Amino acid sequence: MIEGIDLKKVNYIVKYVASTGVLTEKLIKRRNLKTIILLVGNNKEFYFFTKIKI
Repeated sequence: MIEGIDLKKVNYIVKYVASTGVLTEKLIKRRNLKTIILLVGNNKEFYFFTKIKI
């Protein structure tokens, strides 16, 4: 899904979070460390998962 995107050149990523976080984890791993990621969603379990990962 994101293989064709050069995430090292991206400054900002905005993502609506509606699932388990598989795509979000890929974004976190492949991004430039200066890239800002904004996750928007309404899932308490995912919030705690993401808080631990980041």
